[in-house]
Amino acid sequence: GTARWPSPPPNTEFRLMGELGREVLADIWVPAIRQACTQPVSGPILVRIRSGGGDPGEGARIAAALEECRRPVLTLIEGIGASAAMLPATAGAEVAADPYALAGGLGIVQPMTSW
Repeated sequence: GTARWPSPPPNTEFRLMGELGREVLADIWVPAIRQACTQPVSGPILVRIRSGGGDPGEGARIAAALEECRRPVLTLIEGIGASAAMLPATAGAEVAADPYALAGGLGIVQPMTSW
């Protein structure tokens, strides 16, 4: 089904798709979010997230920009929102996920580099 948001409907939408720190870069998204947050419009900002995670520093910077926003921020996890992607995903005033989305899994994986 379709997520139902409080009116007015979102008139600004961001799509954070891919690995944080590789395809989703805070240096690009934070200025765009800050600009959208200062626009004198009534509708909320919708952030669609589809990411298995990545760099938690990138996720934290994007989340901070969303949390500072003067406009309502709605986040929607589509497909997957895991690990570092949970930081911006939970930064919204309202958080939702597709019924079959995989969400959660904050943690750190330390690969072994030598025996």
